[in-house]
Amino acid sequence: MLALLGAFQPGAGLPLGLFRTYMVIGGLGAVLTAAYFLVMLSRVTHGRPRTAAGTERPAVDDRLMPSSVPDERPVTLIGREPDAAATTAVTATAERAAPAPDTPDVEPNEWLAWTPLVVLTLLFGLWPGLLLSLTTPPVQALLGALS
Repeated sequence: MLALLGAFQPGAGLPLGLFRTYMVIGGLGAVLTAAYFLVMLSRVTHGRPRTAAGTERPAVDDRLMPSSVPDERPVTLIGREPDAAATTAVTATAERAAPAPDTPDVEPNEWLAWTPLVVLTLLFGLWPGLLLSLTTPPVQALLGALS
């Protein structure tokens, strides 16, 4: 966001219109990146969406996603029969992986892990001066040592 602020107020002699255009493009890129990240995070942490109540179609358009469940058969060498124990283990694993219907959406350990991350992200996103006040002295000392 500081780069967008710098593009909004370019230095003397720099073309204002060009930097404002860069600022708009950068802002759109930031919004699209955030939207893509939230969709990706949702799919990674929550899996495929359930079907909407009373319908047979999923709540989202997933025509490009494979319709079958992932292939979890054991890998066997060509010409050999699959091991019965491995097949049983895969079947038992698949049966255990099915979530219970009364499973809560967010477990307490997930709240414990995500809450500090969300709070710090919002804090430093809304007030970047807090983070910059922590990092400015070491950066200036490093730059002074290098020059």
